[in-house]
Amino acid sequence: MGKKMIITIVGLLLLASFALADVIVEDNMVSFYYDNSSAKSVYLAGTFNDWDPKAIPMKNENGEWFVQLKLKPGVYEYRFVVDGTKWVEDPDAWGRIESGLGGYNSVFVLKSRDGKLFVDIEASKNYGISKAKKANTQVVKPKEITLPKGYESNVVKDEKLAPHIVNGKVIFSFRAPDAQKVNLAGSFNNWGPEALGMEKKDGIWQAAVALEDG
Repeated sequence: MGKKMIITIVGLLLLASFALADVIVEDNMVSFYYDNSSAKSVYLAGTFNDWDPKAIPMKNENGEWFVQLKLKPGVYEYRFVVDGTKWVEDPDAWGRIESGLGGYNSVFVLKSRDGKLFVDIEASKNYGISKAKKANTQVVKPKEITLPKGYESNVVKDEKLAPHIVNGKVIFSFRAPDAQKVNLAGSFNNWGPEALGMEKKDGIWQAAVALEDG
């Protein structure tokens, strides 16, 4: 009787853990959930769509926003874009990692076994920590760089806001305290005017971009 009770309790705890998670695998599709009854629109943006804030709309079902994606095994960072301007971290994400802009992105590690996808929970929880240790980001100092030939940007040049590297990503900055919205466009995103939204902090807009040599 005691063993049955323990097994039942453990099973309930596991179910509760999965119920709190906002990213789960269902029928080999990755499902994203986000609870926000006051939001008028919610989009999903992440490394799987080059952080495009308008590419993946989520469906609203009584205040719970939902979308399914077909993804390959890998590591994915993401955020929810609420009402077109607010970039929100998933409060129930499996893991989190520094965004390079003073905040965090949600992250999960997707793996496959015998043709079935699953979220590696431990790897997801530890991913941001292990990456920070490898990059030694606990004592990171911004480094000014000259972008590789072929990369151009429409961000106004300013020595104090020069592009620099943090956590392996290039940080672009643009001072526009009165602007309501700023997007970053360049040859790295085919000059898409709406593809990469920047975040505002103290009048300065910033975006972190992972760039390959080119």
